[in-house]
Amino acid sequence: MAQPSFLNRHFFTGLAIGIVAGVGVALLAGLAFAWVMTSSRTGLAAPPFPAPDAISIVADADPAWQMDYLEGGEVVLGDLRGQVVFLNLWATWCGPCVVELPTIQKLSEALDGEDVTFLLVSNEDASTVLDFLESRQLDLPVALSSAKDVPQAFRARGIPATYIIDREGRIVFRHVGAALWDDPASLEFIRGLL
Repeated sequence: MAQPSFLNRHFFTGLAIGIVAGVGVALLAGLAFAWVMTSSRTGLAAPPFPAPDAISIVADADPAWQMDYLEGGEVVLGDLRGQVVFLNLWATWCGPCVVELPTIQKLSEALDGEDVTFLLVSNEDASTVLDFLESRQLDLPVALSSAKDVPQAFRARGIPATYIIDREGRIVFRHVGAALWDDPASLEFIRGLL
């Protein structure tokens, strides 16, 4: 009488099904991980904008604040009155700043042609900032200002620090920390100020 063997066709069928299922699970897990990493944009979240009827004045922006554009020329904050201003304090060495910059660029592109001025302010030297922007292929309007020249209304405990200024020159939103600026909530908030 022949001894039953576990190495029969049922064993090999089960083994094949197990291998196919394992590869499928690993593939799905890899795709899910890749989707999470690209869709979450490294964990950034939309900033917590107030409801339109709950917008309040944080502070008056200092209209005398004068900065030098990276590419030449100067800008005085008061000269931007009548426009909505998106002002971001950042640095090339600041990891959270670097992570959010592409989302600021996308927001800027989405609002191109509208009455919104983007101004990214750094206190680093021009060559450092220029080299950084070129290496990251970012095209954003950057101004330089020494840290001691930053008005009190724009001083924060850390960077990145973002301020949204209404047409009357009042800071109506402040956010410290990296954020997902190209979120639809940002577009809605800024367009609501126009």
